[in-house]
Amino acid sequence: MAHIGTCSVYIMARAIEGKLCAPVKVGMAADPQKRRGEIQTGNPHEIQVAAIFELPSKAVARDVERSFHDVLSDKRLRGECFDMDVPTAMAS
Repeated sequence: MAHIGTCSVYIMARAIEGKLCAPVKVGMAADPQKRRGEIQTGNPHEIQVAAIFELPSKAVARDVERSFHDVLSDKRLRGECFDMDVPTAMAS
């Protein structure tokens, strides 16, 4: 659970037989686990949170998320989904 006033950038991916697979979703939320549940509702694949980066404010989280999206725009599939595996996303 997030601390009051913080916001997080997260990396999520679908899990197939326990292995996290591409594509990854990079987004921001005050509560990434709650967001995972919302995403899971409309998704036939199991979704897992691969990483959570807790940041001091929504503004900082928005900047970090936007930077990630901009730097890796050539890997964007649609919206916040990117054609890469979790280790590549984590290294970015």
